[in-house]
Amino acid sequence: MARLTASICKPWKLRETDDLGSLDSKFVYSAHCKRDPITGNIFNFGITNGATTKLNLYKSDFTGKVVQQSTVALDGIYALHDFVFAEKYLIFFIPPVQVNFLPLLTGISSYSESFKWKPELGTQILVFDSETLSLVSRGKTDSWFQWHFANGFVKEDGSVAVDFVRFADFQTNQRLKEVAAGETRTDAEGTLWRVCLNPQTGQVTAAEELLDQPCEFPTVPPSEIGQDSRYIYLAMYRPNVDIVPERFGAIARFDTQSRNLTIADLGENRYPAEPIYVPDIFSGQRLDSNSYL
Repeated sequence: MARLTASICKPWKLRETDDLGSLDSKFVYSAHCKRDPITGNIFNFGITNGATTKLNLYKSDFTGKVVQQSTVALDGIYALHDFVFAEKYLIFFIPPVQVNFLPLLTGISSYSESFKWKPELGTQILVFDSETLSLVSRGKTDSWFQWHFANGFVKEDGSVAVDFVRFADFQTNQRLKEVAAGETRTDAEGTLWRVCLNPQTGQVTAAEELLDQPCEFPTVPPSEIGQDSRYIYLAMYRPNVDIVPERFGAIARFDTQSRNLTIADLGENRYPAEPIYVPDIFSGQRLDSNSYL
């Protein structure tokens, strides 16, 4: 058994910075690191913009100290938010959203307004070896956008399955602007997909919509990251609500084997943030003065 809770934002005061053992201040560190539950290694990335845009990869030990880095050049300035760890591989889907820095630097537009959707470019796929951080392959497929990945794993035939929330285009950015303004009018929702690919070529071999209901913030148990995890946990809308003016008001569990969906409706005017998986390690146990957390 397990409990699923929603994160609660608290105002934290920044007391100091941490260079993670070796990172220079010019290196960006993404918010979506991945921890290998088997080795304890932590993987992450950052983008360096300049004459040449660089994708920087980081591997840390279990303490968070960076012990290995690598860099690969990109052919443009892209909006890249997340990636997926799949045991042997680190996989990036680079959607065709480029940043026009000139209006941004001159103050004509904000960072969000400088994004441009270019579907003719297609979605790029970059596959890296998680041991060496070296580039294994580059591929290209249909255009889509994604913010967040659920998980990835190597299948028995050597191909890789990647589960993520897929958007048809970049209208999700407009909706986020409206959320900040307090009134949403744009219907721009993503659904849960599974893409299978050949890691040696970066080519997609199959693509399937797992769940045809709007959702976001997918996650799996931390102990199953990079492995075939049966359950995916999500933020969703409450049943029978008008999703255009509403926000996510439920958390859910999707069974990738049976395709059953279990929804926990949090009630009217209750809006969870990103769900966090919490193992119920004390389920059925009695706590007393001799029990320790």
